[in-house]
Amino acid sequence: MQGWTKMPRGALPGWGNVWRSALLFGLLLWSAPAFGQKTRELYHRNASTVVSSLSFKFMGDHTFDAATLRAQMALRAPGFTDRLRRYFRWLPLVSYDRSAFRFDPVELQKDIVRLGRFYRRNGFLEPYIDYPNSELDTTRNALSLVIEVAEGTPLIVQDLTFVGPDGRHAIYGFSEDLKPRWIKLREQIRRDIGQRYTEARRLLIQSLILSWLKDRGFAFAQVEVVPYIDSEDFRVDLRAVIDAGPMSFFDAIVVEGNTSVPTRIVARELPFRPGDRFSNTGLARGQREIFGLNLFRVALADLPEQPRDSTVTVRFRVREARPRYLTAQTGYAREDGINAEVGWRHRNFFGGARQFSISAAFLSGVLARPPSERLTVRKFTASVSLRQPYLFTTRLSGIVSPFLSWLDDQNQLGARFFEMGLNTSLIFELLPFRTLTFQHTFARANPLGNAPIADSLGVYNRNVTSLGATLGWLNNYQNPRRGYLIRPSVEAGGGLGSAVQYVKTGFSATGYLPLTRRIRLNGRLFVGRLQPLGVSRNQQDPKVEFRFDPIRFYAGGSGDVRGWASQLLGDKYARVEKGKAIYEVVGGESKLTGSIEVIWPFPGLNSNWGLASFLDFGKVSGRLLRNADGQVMTDAAGNPLFREDDLFNLKNLQYGAGVGIRYQTPIGLLRFDLAYKVNPTDEDLIEPGEFLLKGPAGARSFLNRINPHFSIGQSF
Repeated sequence: MQGWTKMPRGALPGWGNVWRSALLFGLLLWSAPAFGQKTRELYHRNASTVVSSLSFKFMGDHTFDAATLRAQMALRAPGFTDRLRRYFRWLPLVSYDRSAFRFDPVELQKDIVRLGRFYRRNGFLEPYIDYPNSELDTTRNALSLVIEVAEGTPLIVQDLTFVGPDGRHAIYGFSEDLKPRWIKLREQIRRDIGQRYTEARRLLIQSLILSWLKDRGFAFAQVEVVPYIDSEDFRVDLRAVIDAGPMSFFDAIVVEGNTSVPTRIVARELPFRPGDRFSNTGLARGQREIFGLNLFRVALADLPEQPRDSTVTVRFRVREARPRYLTAQTGYAREDGINAEVGWRHRNFFGGARQFSISAAFLSGVLARPPSERLTVRKFTASVSLRQPYLFTTRLSGIVSPFLSWLDDQNQLGARFFEMGLNTSLIFELLPFRTLTFQHTFARANPLGNAPIADSLGVYNRNVTSLGATLGWLNNYQNPRRGYLIRPSVEAGGGLGSAVQYVKTGFSATGYLPLTRRIRLNGRLFVGRLQPLGVSRNQQDPKVEFRFDPIRFYAGGSGDVRGWASQLLGDKYARVEKGKAIYEVVGGESKLTGSIEVIWPFPGLNSNWGLASFLDFGKVSGRLLRNADGQVMTDAAGNPLFREDDLFNLKNLQYGAGVGIRYQTPIGLLRFDLAYKVNPTDEDLIEPGEFLLKGPAGARSFLNRINPHFSIGQSF
């Protein structure tokens, strides 16, 4: 029997020999049913044998983790979700297929070969890979597969040389103006000397040189990086053979596959013209611009077969999408209830790649379950928009969109609200996903309902101009792991009879940093400032305060400080609306919020799953004026009085911390966060009805410290 050790004398001090014998006898009885069940003789397996576990035993240092090696294999073992399905397969729509983990000895041998090839591609010439300690449980007919791995000595890149087709140094093939740039690239690549050789590294060097050449006019360049391996000393010399070919210029532009869209519409989106020096980056950008017209399902750019000379014919192959389409979607949010959106779009309205669309969205409030301190919000919006994609340049587009909206938010406005107006936007694309945006909105607003404030306000105008930018770099704009984005913005209201006059600025910065291959750190910071002007200076005036409710800063929610529900962080006061006690937040003329979030791998699950731990902080500047008893001070009409704190007075900063689960799906990232208020106020813990009756002496609830969020998309 393997795995047994002799118990030393005196291991159980104070016990007699009788008790030692009884304990040993009991252990033998307990383990007796397992005798003969496990064996390393895998020939006992049969066609029904399954793999119950798959693990790796590393002998010495290891470069790759078990998850990476499992990805190279065809044999599978049940994971965490598979075991859950097994235990709950009696539930409807839950199934468990044991045969998916069937053991195949031939496939195992293929997996061993695959792992060996994987290691050799990654610079390990003599890996040891075997499975001598795997065990077969003959009672359950299940195999515990243990693969032992010894990587061996890795290959190290010893030298890198660059030569032309004639054997001379490659630098002699470039003009004087390109030689300094080539030297810079060459020295950058030579940093790989001393690193472990991999096939991926060789191909990357080849790709870097080829891309550099094709971006500098060498459309027909050819590059091959050849490895010379010294298997005795485990060294590799890499020799890059570079045939740049002739300097080339764009000539003919061919478009294939377009039927209703004229070729000139496609050609005008290209960032180059015949006679310009060839650039592979320009060709790729042209493909992206054409696809961005939303007229085509497919847009591919390539070089057709042609002579290797100074002129280049480029080809764009496209497949047109249906010009008209209808969309409809619905969803549910805990605070908003059932929501629906419908839209109709024409991709090529009167030609010229113009897009015409009609859309409507409705937050119904049906089945909504807002926090106890909030009322349900209902909202309807509808708009018609016309987008012109080309305004003098491919980088500039414009949108004109008349709209109307109806809002019933008794939490803030105190009355129903109807508005109609016109949005005009100009969008300038600096780089992909990085833009400058100019927007102008003129709207006529009308408070509705029986609230006294609605009667006194009447109809008023909003005239708002805004300018924003998105700058930075991300390695992946859909699911970023590395990079940063900054978004400055400025918004001004006033002129044309506008009843709201102000300047509002904001700055947000978001960063993504991988700490390890599967652990990453995300961070976000937002700073905003609102300055009322002219007729809007007196924020204590009920008319002004009412009109500024949607303009002021608020904090809290799934994409902000997660310990608080949407817009509920900050000073607030209890009042009764529609027979229900609620909290109305003050908001502020300035805002400071931030988050630090670490994403971890989910133990036992694949890379689509993740765990999150986070710390959020924030404050808004609005503070209610209170008397010595802590009661909110009001004016003669009963309206609460408030003041503004200094933005950088951090003593009122509030914190939320928590954990979450992430799951990456084809439609986006699903998030569930459970956040905890670290330093809540009295109002954060006391129900509004209780606070109206007893004030700060009201009963506090620990559950009010906890706030769950379920949403789709990145945290920030």
